[in-house]
Amino acid sequence: MKGRWVSNLKLMWLMVSSLCLVLPVFLPSNPYPQSFSENPLGTATITMFVLSFPSSLFALPAMLFVNISFGFGPDSVAGMYLNILVLFALGYVQWFWIVPRFFRKGSKDLQILELNPGRSALGEARLEVDFRFFDSNSRSPLERVIDES
Repeated sequence: MKGRWVSNLKLMWLMVSSLCLVLPVFLPSNPYPQSFSENPLGTATITMFVLSFPSSLFALPAMLFVNISFGFGPDSVAGMYLNILVLFALGYVQWFWIVPRFFRKGSKDLQILELNPGRSALGEARLEVDFRFFDSNSRSPLERVIDES
């Protein structure tokens, strides 16, 4: 039951975040907005800030650095959309990578692959028991192929 609830929350986060990424591209922003509906870039930025809250506090210096490095002004459309992308990336990393690993049951420092050494992962790559790498003249298989051609 818990896994289903968590996956539904992740799906909702992805849907709202995707809307925040897509809507400012298609809806025009007024230069002097009087409400949230007239400024989709500002509304999307605030929504993304709330959706990725703990990591969005670290996003403020990151957004400033990204805007300065690309040379965008803080009030330009490109700079504001880039802020939304930075908030989306940090929120995604937070909710889909950091938090699940933090709350994983029985977390270990090492992740063991649990490969069966007796069984080959590829059926055609099995080695025979009596296979000898070097022949009687101490040549490797590559040397034998080169000498035969």
